[in-house]
Amino acid sequence: MLARTHVWVAAGGLAAYGAVSGHSLGWAGWLAATIGALLPDVDHAQSTFSKSAGRGWAPGVRHRSGTHTLLAWVIVSAVAGMALGFRNPLAWAFCWGYLSHLLADLPSGKVPLLWPVVRRRFGLSLIRTGGPLEFLLRYTVIAVVIFLQAKSYFPSVAAPALLALSVVGIRATRQLPKAL
Repeated sequence: MLARTHVWVAAGGLAAYGAVSGHSLGWAGWLAATIGALLPDVDHAQSTFSKSAGRGWAPGVRHRSGTHTLLAWVIVSAVAGMALGFRNPLAWAFCWGYLSHLLADLPSGKVPLLWPVVRRRFGLSLIRTGGPLEFLLRYTVIAVVIFLQAKSYFPSVAAPALLALSVVGIRATRQLPKAL
């Protein structure tokens, strides 16, 4: 998955949490989830994190390896909890962002979720990174996020906003057969 898709999948989870719980984590929560969603790709030289540093942060490490495991998620979550406080909503948003990255990579490739206990890689390889199905997934999540946010802040505007997004989505999906 591309970085922008990982960010929107994390945002979708936060929007759903806000809609169900009635609590919004605000912009700080969105930022924490974004950082968490981008962090697992530090092992890739072309990732957003690596490009900002000017080089890969984990040279010689295969992409979708150690940083794409539940063990890494537990370690990173523990560090975030110790740094920010285990009850801090920003720590939870960050941890959700990291976990959402691992989950979002499952339909687009094989990840070693249970390493080092199980060496098998899990995933479906249904979605090609940067391909039309990823595009469709990203814009579906964006529509859901906008709808959930509009519903919580402007209930009377939510239905027309979803209708407008549906029209945009229908027009965008007309381009999919050309891309396939």
